[in-house]
Amino acid sequence: CARATLRRCSMIALVARLSTPGAAAELLLAALAELGPVPVTVELLRATGVGRAVNAVRKEHEGGAVAEAATALLQRWRGLAQARAALGAGSSTDAARSGSDAASGPARAELAQ
Repeated sequence: CARATLRRCSMIALVARLSTPGAAAELLLAALAELGPVPVTVELLRATGVGRAVNAVRKEHEGGAVAEAATALLQRWRGLAQARAALGAGSSTDAARSGSDAASGPARAELAQ
């Protein structure tokens, strides 16, 4: 449980970095890159508001590298959410494999929890 709390605190810190008005594109790209390998759950996304922050950054930086990175991250998270929703009949590993290519490694392990 302490691990989950640490992950939540890290996400909240990244949300603050993403929400900084006038943040440079390089800083935003670095924050988005840090979020990439973080295993997330729908509950973690809701509790931290990180999905909303990433979406706001995507809209604010339309057409650039920041928007592309934010879009890729949001698509990955949507795939994880869809895989989690599909978890009714099969095991979580099977659902993660069939749901999205993005649900791999640590993300698949998170879905299993």
